[in-house]
Amino acid sequence: MIVSSSSAEETLSLLVCELIEKWVARPERANADLLKWMQGFDLPPIGHDEEPFSWIIRGLLVSEKRREIEITFISTIAKILATWPSDSDTLKRPEQAMYNLLQLSATFAAPEILWAPLERLRQEKLVSGDWRGLRLSSSLRAALAENQSDSTLKHVWLGMLRHQPDPYLRGTPSDGFRGLIKMIRPTQSGNHKQNVGLALKEIAVDLNGEHDRRPQFRHYIDEVLVTFPRQSWPLDLLLEAHEQNWPGWAVECLPSLYFPGESTLVWHCLIASVPSTFKFDEGAKLCGGIVSEVRLGREAEEFVREFAPIFEAARRENPFPTDRSSIATLLEKLNLHRLKGGQGASANEFPDVSRLSAAFKRLSDGLAVDQDRDSRFRSIASAAKAIYPSHGAAFQEQAAKDRLAGWAQGVLTHA
Repeated sequence: MIVSSSSAEETLSLLVCELIEKWVARPERANADLLKWMQGFDLPPIGHDEEPFSWIIRGLLVSEKRREIEITFISTIAKILATWPSDSDTLKRPEQAMYNLLQLSATFAAPEILWAPLERLRQEKLVSGDWRGLRLSSSLRAALAENQSDSTLKHVWLGMLRHQPDPYLRGTPSDGFRGLIKMIRPTQSGNHKQNVGLALKEIAVDLNGEHDRRPQFRHYIDEVLVTFPRQSWPLDLLLEAHEQNWPGWAVECLPSLYFPGESTLVWHCLIASVPSTFKFDEGAKLCGGIVSEVRLGREAEEFVREFAPIFEAARRENPFPTDRSSIATLLEKLNLHRLKGGQGASANEFPDVSRLSAAFKRLSDGLAVDQDRDSRFRSIASAAKAIYPSHGAAFQEQAAKDRLAGWAQGVLTHA
């Protein structure tokens, strides 16, 4: 009879569960039992492919007494770490024991119990060496990140974010990011949003020169949304981006730049496309003008509501690094919308000639010192002319009135 790997794993998980339930039920249970398990001794035949801590977790997951067992494990681990290295001399594989204790500490995330003994290990540098090629100080870093009870390590995480890793814990910008966003949890302090905003800003600064900075940065934003789910994050992150002066391209990676209401917050590219015959009043500018607070008249509100999904999708899906790439991606989206029969993309209404010219004026100013400015400007101008063919001569005339640079006017003429 052939036993499937999933059946074997389930059987072993049940055996581990039975073992740890019996241990918890014993009034005379000792730290030594847990230390043996952390070295792979006295456990069911789990093999050598995975470390003991992963099997302990599997056993917990199938136990009906999971919470009681977790509390017992956490308190026992805290006691062992609080007196380390007093027990290490009696162990055959102290590095393995410490590695598994730290992995469990990171998994349990119980700062009220585990923070003090873990911080003691860091301050006194009591963890050294490696296990199977993995530095134990790296495991300590992960356990500390998950069990912080205050802002003691803020300077450590910021150092990692800024490529100045701690000499003992080391760490990459990604490690610093995760440590900082978990430093003060949402239930502990209102400072959590500020920590997240600061961590994302530092990551954005670090990614500034990367070609794939937008996709990478969105990954970090997604990590925040998954780790600390709550509905208010899109607006919270926009306000943090404004307060902490994020780079413009990073602001354009946020989940939303459209927040309808009595005063609507909207991406500048969308509000710049509203026909001038539609009434609206612009108020405050956020994030250096990337987002505007506006009061929309009825026609303007209908226009913005119709086109917001298209603009937002283009912005979020833009994989390219430059600010002007957002315009090219947006034009592609609008062209697709027009080809699919979108009613609002009429060349006579959207956008009007003056606003389209103003957008190209800003674009040409930004490209002025680029070596390949002509080719980049031409590609976007060609796309615009294909989408709005009826603008033609009126657009050229308006561009001249707006004092578009000579080189840019020449490109427009032959695009």
